[in-house]
Amino acid sequence: MSSAAEPTTHQPRRNARHRSNRLAIVEAAIAALSVNRGATMSEIAARAGVGRATLHRHFHTRDELVRAIGAQCVEEMNAAVQAVDAADAPPTERLRAMFNAVIPLGDRYSFLAFETADDEVVRASYRTQLRWTEALAEELKATGDIASDVPTRWVVGQVDQLVWTGWKAVADGYVTGDEASELACRTLIDGLKQPSEGAVGRILGRRGRAPVVAQERIRAARLNDRP
Repeated sequence: MSSAAEPTTHQPRRNARHRSNRLAIVEAAIAALSVNRGATMSEIAARAGVGRATLHRHFHTRDELVRAIGAQCVEEMNAAVQAVDAADAPPTERLRAMFNAVIPLGDRYSFLAFETADDEVVRASYRTQLRWTEALAEELKATGDIASDVPTRWVVGQVDQLVWTGWKAVADGYVTGDEASELACRTLIDGLKQPSEGAVGRILGRRGRAPVVAQERIRAARLNDRP
């Protein structure tokens, strides 16, 4: 009887140890790769306090480990946004809250900008992120904070790029997380707002003058070529 009961008694402990080791490996990998993108599996195992055999039981390859980190990154980003998102707040405030919540995560995950992780779990979590951003972009256009003729996919792409830019800027040390969040918000809103009539006129004026200048240069060149 005791031998039959033993697996049931020890299984929860083994499962807990398995989860603990996996979490330690992932956290050690994040810490190692955030300061050295070339960190080896041996270095990660040593930082996690486990042997290489234990590491490889959890993650057979470096790519598999990076995919796990990528999935955790997207999940943490989604959770951070959900924690601060107020559906009844003005869209510009929701945008600023999103940047404030997500950009500090760059301390942990900025190295992922240089990694590729093709994984369905990551893609599924990322699609959740995209749907939220698309809905916010539509609100920003509806309220006039962003010009209505800007494609929603363009807005979403800019938000994505600004998050990565903010992460890198903080990692490079020339702005703080708060400054990066504010700059990201200003860049998006100021860059995509409806231009004033005067600005549109200046743009059209420049477009109209360019062909005239080109024609004058061609005419002058032809005159110079005459014998």
